[in-house]
Amino acid sequence: MALELAIPNQIQSDHIEAQRTLDEYASENTPSGWSSMNQKFQFTLYEPCGNVQLLAMISDIQRRIGPVARKLVTETSGLDRLGAEHGAILQACKNGAVDEGVDLLRKHVQTTKKEIVARLRRGFA
Repeated sequence: MALELAIPNQIQSDHIEAQRTLDEYASENTPSGWSSMNQKFQFTLYEPCGNVQLLAMISDIQRRIGPVARKLVTETSGLDRLGAEHGAILQACKNGAVDEGVDLLRKHVQTTKKEIVARLRRGFA
């Protein structure tokens, strides 16, 4: 929802900041750093939605799942897949392709969810 509302309001400086975050992400060496960059990337894309309540809800959810859970997501998903998917989402945003961006984000979240569930089933192996 946030991305769907945000894409039409994004401007070039939003895309530049998101790309800068992805570049920092790629040079980060720790899962906790990746987690932090992931959160920053998401907020950069969502912030132009202009819906303060929705952004507060997203921030609250991120705060509630905490750094340990975010680190688990990042460790499980791996930097390569996340980087490729984030790049594709950003490109859709740059193109103003709302439906494509939302679809890519949905697939990204669903894939991550499946990976986390599989890892939890295996006892964090």
